[in-house]
Amino acid sequence: MGNDSLVLWLSAELALAYFVAVIVGMLGMLQVIAAHWQRESLCWLPVRMAKPLGSLAMLGALAWFYLSYYPLIFVPGPAGLELMLLFGGGTAIAVWLTRGLRWLVTRIAFIIGWQTQIEN
Repeated sequence: MGNDSLVLWLSAELALAYFVAVIVGMLGMLQVIAAHWQRESLCWLPVRMAKPLGSLAMLGALAWFYLSYYPLIFVPGPAGLELMLLFGGGTAIAVWLTRGLRWLVTRIAFIIGWQTQIEN
């Protein structure tokens, strides 16, 4: 009834910011892992740029979240189930986006002639 929060003690603004930070951070982490273990099926960035850009995405997401929302975190911030749902949902979306971006990059590379065969 006019309450714009998910639950009575977690603001919608903080929850959305955390969710976005998790998605961006996990997208970066997946690129670092894909580059390190040479998993081209997960790498949508150029392989030699995946580690630095992925690391930048992780650090940038953390820095943005904590520098922008630090005052809201401990008043009282997300805990327990809220963190689990936001982190799990953000991670699932990041994995889905990683797979989708890899598919899209592969198709575009094939169309413009950078790649001669489409991977499955």
